[in-house]
Amino acid sequence: MDKNIMNSLPKFLESLGLDEEPMGLFYTDKEPDEGFAPKPNDLPTREKEMNNQIDWENVFGQFSCVMGLIWRARKKQGVAYFSAEQFGCPGGAFWLGFNKPQAETIINYVSTGIPNWTDGELYCDSPDALRQIFEYVDPRPAPKKYCVVKPVSTYPNDEVPELIVFFLRPESLTGLHQLAAFVSNDPEVVASPWGAGCGSIAVWPLHYLS
Repeated sequence: MDKNIMNSLPKFLESLGLDEEPMGLFYTDKEPDEGFAPKPNDLPTREKEMNNQIDWENVFGQFSCVMGLIWRARKKQGVAYFSAEQFGCPGGAFWLGFNKPQAETIINYVSTGIPNWTDGELYCDSPDALRQIFEYVDPRPAPKKYCVVKPVSTYPNDEVPELIVFFLRPESLTGLHQLAAFVSNDPEVVASPWGAGCGSIAVWPLHYLS
């Protein structure tokens, strides 16, 4: 990270009323030496689903939330990382760019459910509606093996995060909104699209940057 940015960070956070530094997200082929990561598991791809090769009981039994692991990294000032083998959550694997297209089982589970198997989470009123959203946001395939999230102060000079993620209260969020409009002169520079937490920190920012 640029030294000038790091030197000005404390004053910036103080102005926004923040007591927690933001996290940086980037992709790399180097596995972190240590950190919080899901246990390895078999990625539930659409192709495997069509061939009835997914052990869904095992997939859900090994569930580990992307945002939960990032929360641990925030509290411990450590690293959270993910890959196609260490995805933790089928939804997270999609949003972080490790698995596309999403399995139909997950699309049904997140929307209206699967008869005689599980109720739906009702985040959308139909599988078709959710499928259209997934096709629209179209996550960028992960450019490297690992997605790493860690505090910005831990980045060495030769490492630059691709995205910066703030965890904050609404009062501070409005301050960031105002600053974004100030530097861009764009009254619509801020957007709040529908999505999972891991989608909000990864695929949606990348969608708007593209």
